[in-house]
Amino acid sequence: MSSGFQFGAFTLVPSSRQLLQDGVAVPLGARAFDLLVCLISGRDKVVSREKLIAQVWPGLVVTDANLNVQVSSLRKLLGPESVLTVAGRGYRFGLAVSDVGSNATRDVPGDGTGALKQERRAAVSSASGSSLSLPDLALPDEPSIAVLPFANFSDEPEHGYFTDGLTEDIITELSRFSELFVIARNSAFTYKGRTVDVRQVSRELGVRYVLEGSVRHANQRIRVTAQLVDARSGNHLWAEKYDRVLADIFDVQAEVAQAIVAAMAPQIQVTQGQRAKAAKPANLSAYSLAMQASHLQRASAMTPDRARYDESLALARKALALDPLSSMAWRSLAGAQWLHVYFNTAPSITDALAEGLDAASQAIALDAFDNFAHTLKSLLLFMANRPEAGLVALRLAHDLNPNDAYTLAWLGFFEATVGNAAVAISHGRKAMRLSPRDPMRAAFLMTLSGSHFAIGEYAQSLACAHQSLTEAPNTPGPHVAIAINQVGLGELARAKVSFATAQHLAPALVAARLAGKWPSSGTVYHHRAHTFFQIAAGLEKPEAAAALR
Repeated sequence: MSSGFQFGAFTLVPSSRQLLQDGVAVPLGARAFDLLVCLISGRDKVVSREKLIAQVWPGLVVTDANLNVQVSSLRKLLGPESVLTVAGRGYRFGLAVSDVGSNATRDVPGDGTGALKQERRAAVSSASGSSLSLPDLALPDEPSIAVLPFANFSDEPEHGYFTDGLTEDIITELSRFSELFVIARNSAFTYKGRTVDVRQVSRELGVRYVLEGSVRHANQRIRVTAQLVDARSGNHLWAEKYDRVLADIFDVQAEVAQAIVAAMAPQIQVTQGQRAKAAKPANLSAYSLAMQASHLQRASAMTPDRARYDESLALARKALALDPLSSMAWRSLAGAQWLHVYFNTAPSITDALAEGLDAASQAIALDAFDNFAHTLKSLLLFMANRPEAGLVALRLAHDLNPNDAYTLAWLGFFEATVGNAAVAISHGRKAMRLSPRDPMRAAFLMTLSGSHFAIGEYAQSLACAHQSLTEAPNTPGPHVAIAINQVGLGELARAKVSFATAQHLAPALVAARLAGKWPSSGTVYHHRAHTFFQIAAGLEKPEAAAALR
């Protein structure tokens, strides 16, 4: 009985969702893995694009772009001849395949999900002994990180497999963030079982950050601790512990890895933004300028600040003058224009939309795996009244990096506006859970508020908006959400007060909403939000809300 498929040095084991290379698990994204299974299962024929999309993305509306990304990732891993394009018909698997018996493969910890961008990662040579016999390495422009093998505080060998698998999964999931330079598994594992100073690791691997941790087992429970360290200074930046019931070892391993990565990544982004802001003018590179632009956007993501957005645009353009091929600079340009459009602060919304969409497309052309560039493109598409294309782009962004809580939060909101209530609320809550101390938490609460409003849960939506306001005082967005939910609950007097507060804080934003400019992919949501806001403003009769509640 066949339990897998062999092609060259690779073995595909569908039952455990693993791709092995010479017996070692190879990181592969979940969609790419499903695509590989489909192609190998139908290797004796051409498989149409429509069939592949239906099997890899069941129940979702996606475009050929999603499929192209996954085909590209397989070709980069397996070779350009692994997936053959048959013009006008579809794809065919191009490598010779043989069945593998049930005893021919060994079970290697790790579920095979993960990085789509291995070619960008560090290929640092390893050596045995007390230290790596290599010269000290300089830091790359982008934030760089090494994940040291987690310590296994257990005498049972099988728990060692879990611990190593967890470390590998974290490396894989971190590699989904295109702005991070992640040291490859083989180099990181040369430190297994060794006591080393993180500053030594920084010098030997050329990284700014080191993640280290441990795993403890007690009966059927585990506790995983993790801490992020600035390896150049030795300062601790973030730490967390995770307690789980060890039921299905692979599920727990994947869940904890994802939670660690999603919670840790924003801390790196904030630290990098602060470091770029403090950089001396003589040391500014295109990447540093782009990081400064991004940092300004994060600092004013909840409060409209035209001057900051203009400054961010200027920094992004200066970065592009130094390096026209900087995907980070193009992305920062798109991000500044997105905020200009969302808050209605641009001199010309039409021009801002056009430049923002072009910048996002340029970033994607330079780095097709940059999920945040896809997210920004989707948000701009929604504001350009192209909701169908926006939702497709946002789903692709989430496919590329399921660990990005910002993308997940927005996806939840837009799924809600088209009626996908169950998945919408689930996405919103997961974003909050994945990154509970995220600097963008107030924004996540706003998207969750919008999801509840879209499905008519006004009390829950109002609670989220109030919580967002508590965490980000004097920001206008929560007051807009509070006003429309108060109309939904029939609290018209309070709604008028909330409207007045929002108008005082952000008159341009309120003017845009009164003009019908709402980020939405659903006509029902749009009509309800617009009508309720008009009622709160005293521009529509209260009776108009009755049929929409």
